[in-house]
Amino acid sequence: MGNAGRNGGEYHTPRPLIRAMVQVVQPKIGERIYDGACGSAGFLCEAFDFLKAKKGLTTRELRTLQERTFYGKEKKSLAYVIAIMNMILHGIDAPFYQLDPGRNLARPIPSTTTTWPSS
Repeated sequence: MGNAGRNGGEYHTPRPLIRAMVQVVQPKIGERIYDGACGSAGFLCEAFDFLKAKKGLTTRELRTLQERTFYGKEKKSLAYVIAIMNMILHGIDAPFYQLDPGRNLARPIPSTTTTWPSS
């Protein structure tokens, strides 16, 4: 943990730990993956890589991965921009609809009735 005088107590989770978390959780296509303090979206990107590695994905499954799987919030504007960039670099085409640059408790987590713009 950082000290409050320098970076507000931010914690940057090491990538090997994030990979281990994804392997333990074993997410499945069709489930929603949410990170309420996503930082640079490392967990979301690792989960995407894990799910995309599945052999023989259908067009419908790929669309689900792109549009209805990953959600996150990030309060700090620089981290939000880095998260968007990181998701795009990992192959998530339009993360703007999935990341919220707001406070974690300001609005509810997206419900199953949420509709996202189709691409």
